[in-house]
Amino acid sequence: MNSRVNSYAVAKAAGVSRSVVSLVIHGAADRHNITKETQERVRQAIQRLGYTPDLSVRNMFLGKSAGLLRMAAERMEAQEFVATLAPLLAQKGFRVVPVGDAGGGAPEPKPSAKPQSTPAPGPVP
Repeated sequence: MNSRVNSYAVAKAAGVSRSVVSLVIHGAADRHNITKETQERVRQAIQRLGYTPDLSVRNMFLGKSAGLLRMAAERMEAQEFVATLAPLLAQKGFRVVPVGDAGGGAPEPKPSAKPQSTPAPGPVP
């Protein structure tokens, strides 16, 4: 087992889903009709397992990390950026998959196997 306890382990220990764990952690369980008994089971599992939220993961899901990455990317060449970032993220179990061209734009779309339909000329009835 990992040295860091995650919400999946809490959910398993409490006999609930990860969604319920998240609702309890964020104080939204009452609004979603999670019983007091279930909330208490989740809190006991959190305490027993020593769970603490990973703020870097939370910020990533909330989109709060992208600005920092964008700023770093603007100051480095793409290869240097990936070479610097990939080992750090690998330690946390993530993988870097560069997307886009060397100019930083979006990748060219792949040609479709099916012909694209075009609308008939004129107004739509």
